[in-house]
Amino acid sequence: MKRSFAFLFIPLFLLAGCIEFESQTVTYAYDAPTDTLKIFQNYHGIFGGDATNSLSKEELNQLDSVLNSQRTFFFGNWLSEISHDQLREQLNQLKEEAAKESKPDPRYGNLETLLKLLVDHVRIENGGWYIDGDGKLSGIQRVTITGVSNLVVAGNLVIRDAYKDAADHCETNEPARAIYLKSIEQPREYIKFEGNRITVRLPATKTEYEEHVLAEGSRKQLEQFKKCGGQVNFKDDEIIASIGQPTAKQTTLMMNFSEKTYRTNLLQEVKKRGLIQEKLDPEAASRSFF
Repeated sequence: MKRSFAFLFIPLFLLAGCIEFESQTVTYAYDAPTDTLKIFQNYHGIFGGDATNSLSKEELNQLDSVLNSQRTFFFGNWLSEISHDQLREQLNQLKEEAAKESKPDPRYGNLETLLKLLVDHVRIENGGWYIDGDGKLSGIQRVTITGVSNLVVAGNLVIRDAYKDAADHCETNEPARAIYLKSIEQPREYIKFEGNRITVRLPATKTEYEEHVLAEGSRKQLEQFKKCGGQVNFKDDEIIASIGQPTAKQTTLMMNFSEKTYRTNLLQEVKKRGLIQEKLDPEAASRSFF
């Protein structure tokens, strides 16, 4: 291929703007008979991180995209997300790249399948904004994912493709290359559902594990993850992370990634738009959703 396969993932993980939240509570439940995953998102202390007393143009655009399109975020200062607009943009970019090649890489087809499944089977509903007990702006979302098994299969294929690309990359060191090549020898379940337990296994060197998981900057999040019942281990050249129990009806994870101080700038904008729901009860909304 003329370009690295990894560049196609960039829109999934990089966002413009710096709207943040102090913490996030995610509650999920997987129903095997219907192959459906429900996720209830509760964002606590939402604010704009770019400026002190107002929102930047990028933050206003990000707010509008949340209000007007299907977009949800998973921890990390809103740096990991599912956005239907971005998924469609990726699909268009993928088609353009494939059209440039006389014989497109088959990995394009795997990624196209995953992106289409995400667009077709992920439904995101905004549940409303509210002011929490500390007087801070908070909000909820409901996410419903159908056909989870097919998404997991497609996701595992794309992850395997990404590691193949990493193994081929000239900047990958030899220890990592050997581990990646070993990992992609056979189809592998990088993501696995066992009832309500989700396990993610990713090939890595011991150095990568120590730098990305055990580092000082990650210690607080690792402790929070474990307090919520999560487990993280390193074994046989893999980072293995799991959350939830197979027989549990629901699993709840609360974590905090933001290092900035809460401000009222976004609260002022949401109030100005008349979006605050005075009687919104997030706990009741969660019970109703599940």
